[in-house]
Amino acid sequence: MRQLLSPYRDYLDGLGAGILRREDDGLDYGELSRAIMNLDEKAPMELLEALYLIHEMSTESGMDRLLAAIRDQQLAIDVPVTATPMDVAVLVYLENRELLERQHAMVFIQRARSYYCFDGSESWRGEFTLPDEEKLRALEQQMDDWFDAHHRGRGCRVMLFDHGPRMILVVRHGKSYRRDSAVKKDGESASVFYRPECFDLVVYDREFNELSIRTDNVRERAMYATTVGLHLFGDAQFFRLREKYTLKPLLDRNQASLSCGDLDELDWVRLTAVAFQSPDEGEDVEIQKGKDLIESFARKGFSFPHDANLVNASFNAKFRGAPRPRSFTISNANKACFTRDGDSVVIEKWMRRRGFMNGPIRNRNHARPEPPLASH
Repeated sequence: MRQLLSPYRDYLDGLGAGILRREDDGLDYGELSRAIMNLDEKAPMELLEALYLIHEMSTESGMDRLLAAIRDQQLAIDVPVTATPMDVAVLVYLENRELLERQHAMVFIQRARSYYCFDGSESWRGEFTLPDEEKLRALEQQMDDWFDAHHRGRGCRVMLFDHGPRMILVVRHGKSYRRDSAVKKDGESASVFYRPECFDLVVYDREFNELSIRTDNVRERAMYATTVGLHLFGDAQFFRLREKYTLKPLLDRNQASLSCGDLDELDWVRLTAVAFQSPDEGEDVEIQKGKDLIESFARKGFSFPHDANLVNASFNAKFRGAPRPRSFTISNANKACFTRDGDSVVIEKWMRRRGFMNGPIRNRNHARPEPPLASH
């Protein structure tokens, strides 16, 4: 901890953490905590970023992830058996900051639960290879220029992860400036003016030649699609937005549309909510909810109006061995939300088999390449 904070001791002195200058004494963590809790607008940016990363990874799961990465990469980082999760995060930050940043990005990947989908060119029959460092930095630079031109500032960072059939890009960038009210130490009101940080995901599926993007900003989605198309496929128009999902199987209102006997990972799937519009009701939306709507529809003799437009639907899925069901929602033609990111692979396999997914053009040459970057 002393090694981490010593570069900032002049600043921390002013907050009452002079203990950092007494090399022969152990740290007074109470004194240090009070100083850190009183960081102000003069705090060095590097210190704030370090504390943020370390705090985010100072959990048992974060420690397990870091220890596994140290073992897998055979890094010379000596971690005492008595180390706490925060100790491990600090050690990794000091020895290999990039490793800490990448593992933090991996945590974000697991938190992401909804994506917008784009189809790759139907005429493409090439063999996809992961971008090398030069191509990745060129892609990053174009994204950085776009963010700067759209008042989101510079400093975009792109990290690549090779997940077998999926290539994942984690894009860290700033958002537009935000002004919030604050209270100063003397009790006076003040304004805090800052640029929030955010993370977006761009995922390319080699098997289905499909790009999935995790951001709610429509212009950013279009930018990611054109930038990835240009730098990885040589064509800015390579990807196009498509209607990936459909709720038409629900119009049959029978259990066969939700069957999962052909999937070992699932015990059952049940419809719990559906919103729909009737052609003669204008923009009005009707919503049906229940624990098992297919069973309820059969019992009550319910049927959707002729030519009804199904807007969205929610489901519960019982994964084999899981203590309780998990939910997922198809909210429009190209967006789905999952309780856990890991659920999407199984649920999308189920949706393809039951007809809830419009089939993309499968890439005929999708052999998994060896990544050209040793660190990915």
